Amino acid sequence: VAQQKIQLGRKIPLLLHFAPVILYVKSNMTTTLEMIDTAVKVGPSLNWNSLISSGIGALIGSALTLVATFVAHCLEQKKHEKSQKKLIFSFLQGIHDEIETLWNNYNENVGSHVEALKEGEAFNNYWTVTQEYFTIYIKNAHLIGQVDDNDLRKQIVSTYAQAKGLIDSYLLNNEFVKKHEE
Repeated sequence: VAQQKIQLGRKIPLLLHFAPVILYVKSNMTTTLEMIDTAVKVGPSLNWNSLISSGIGALIGSALTLVATFVAHCLEQKKHEKSQKKLIFSFLQGIHDEIETLWNNYNENVGSHVEALKEGEAFNNYWTVTQEYFTIYIKNAHLIGQVDDNDLRKQIVSTYAQAKGLIDSYLLNNEFVKKHEE
């Protein structure tokens, strides 16, 4: 028993030494527990309102972002379609001008002479011509398939095929004229 009193006596000074720390921790724990208790009692109504407000705000913000993205996409698509239509229109104007210029050139230089020939009479003139006259058609061939009008698209291809065939005929005629002169 005396030995137990000695051991207890040694513990008491240790407890007294740490007493301020223990009291500080206990008071802080009490304060913390009181704060948690207050938050639990008052907090749920505030937290739910904040949560609902935040959720509604997020939904509205997301919806507005989605609408703005959709509108921007539609505007960009319309801009692209307008640009594409302008490109095809410009291509068709270029084709028109090229065909008109080549046809006028043909009529001024050769066509009138060919029309003046009697049936069965040979055309004994040179016409210096190449396949390179069709610059707009060749450089923009990828746009032909984008012309919406089916008949117009076929007519463009047919016109150029016939014009190339006509040029080939004149090139062959030039060779025959050259051989005939030799």
